[in-house]
Amino acid sequence: MQHASDYMAAGADFLVSPGFVPDVAAYCVANDIFYAPGCMTPSEIIAAENAGIGFIKLFPGNMLGTEFLTTIKDIFPKLLFMPTGGVDTTKESIESWYKAGVCAVGMGSKLISKKLMEAKDYATIESETIKVLELIAAVKK
Repeated sequence: MQHASDYMAAGADFLVSPGFVPDVAAYCVANDIFYAPGCMTPSEIIAAENAGIGFIKLFPGNMLGTEFLTTIKDIFPKLLFMPTGGVDTTKESIESWYKAGVCAVGMGSKLISKKLMEAKDYATIESETIKVLELIAAVKK
């Protein structure tokens, strides 16, 4: 919990975690702060929803897959979902997640690799990010 308040004091606009943390959820709901907890099971999603969270980070996306979301989406009609972990920068990957019902996709190392960061190759990071954003825009049309 201390990390959450430290991040907000440092100027963060929102919080994301790899798992659902009830204390962080309570802090965020009480202070009207966007919180995206990582959830892997329906029980975790239910706990997050009951805590007042409306946006769920499906993590790890590569293990859960689009079929998982397709299967559970109707159970949680008020929630928004974003997979992270394993979302590729390809049209096929992004399109399959949007067809399954996500509102966004999260990308880390699939978009910004450790190699690019170590090389401080910000031009490539920028150009690849622009390509992915254009691909997402096209898929969402």
